[in-house]
Amino acid sequence: MYKSKKGMLMVLLVLQLLAKNVLAAAVPVVADAPTSIPAESSYQPTYYRQLDQWRSKMEEEAAEKAAFQHTIKRGETLTAIAKKYGTSIELLMRVNNLQDPNFIYAGQVLTLVSDEEAAAGFTAPVIHRLQRGETVWGLAKRYQADVKEILAANNIEDPKK
Repeated sequence: MYKSKKGMLMVLLVLQLLAKNVLAAAVPVVADAPTSIPAESSYQPTYYRQLDQWRSKMEEEAAEKAAFQHTIKRGETLTAIAKKYGTSIELLMRVNNLQDPNFIYAGQVLTLVSDEEAAAGFTAPVIHRLQRGETVWGLAKRYQADVKEILAANNIEDPKK
């Protein structure tokens, strides 16, 4: 079967090496996909990590904005609040769409801004509960806004419905 002892020894050596997995490691394996997952990687695609980063950034910004709000407690006045935060009553009224500085209530949330420049571009959202008989035109007149702005802000396409 084997022509020489040398050939037979070679076959035995190969069989022993295969049994010990010495040759198996030397044989290159070609894979069409990664065969293992590095410890530092996650199963999520890259855009998931980017979304998580953006989400955390937005949460931080929201927390910063929340720090510039004040919830009115019983017995507080607009004057005391303005003094506490180093701003003026007029600025607080303008930013929070207040008509009368004496008409505030406990639990009301005031938005605070640090200076006139920030207040110039800031418009506080107005929440109005509609009563029977009120019209968009009447609301626009009451809040000194444009009818189209009110319709767009409330996703109303047909004001007659």
